Amino acid sequence: HLAAAGLTITPERSMAFRFSSPYQQVTQDLIYRRSDSKPDSIDDLANRRIVVLANSSHAEHLARLQQDHPQLQWDAIPNATALYLLQQVNEGKADLAVMDSNVFLSYRNLFPELRKAFEIKQSEPLAWAFSATQDASLFTMAELFFSQENESGALEALQVRFFGHRDFDYV
Repeated sequence: HLAAAGLTITPERSMAFRFSSPYQQVTQDLIYRRSDSKPDSIDDLANRRIVVLANSSHAEHLARLQQDHPQLQWDAIPNATALYLLQQVNEGKADLAVMDSNVFLSYRNLFPELRKAFEIKQSEPLAWAFSATQDASLFTMAELFFSQENESGALEALQVRFFGHRDFDYV
């Protein structure tokens, strides 16, 4: 009845789903291994093995970027997790991974050799997704929930608790 799985609101998804009010903003980050040369632009990605989750907003965005950068190639890994993608880069089995900024921050301490090269896409909202065709009562209740959580400050407190203290010290 609802998907609350860190979904970004994209034009493609908006055609199929109804989204709640956003609860967080994230960017799509390009992750690389510290010992490798840091890419500075999309043009620097030619001949590098990039991994993304299959059927993700990251794969959708790379497909749009490929129209202007035909040399851009990537592997969309089905049934993978962000942790798996980071392991691939960390072990040198992939050169780069694309993932949401909040996800990388969640795993940052597990992979001290990995770094963010740059954002391949500007900030996007995360929201819950609902069926666009079914009864809107659950969607309405979710909107009420987010409104109350925002007004009380509880949503901001949760974001600070889980994402606010993610300073990484390599040493």
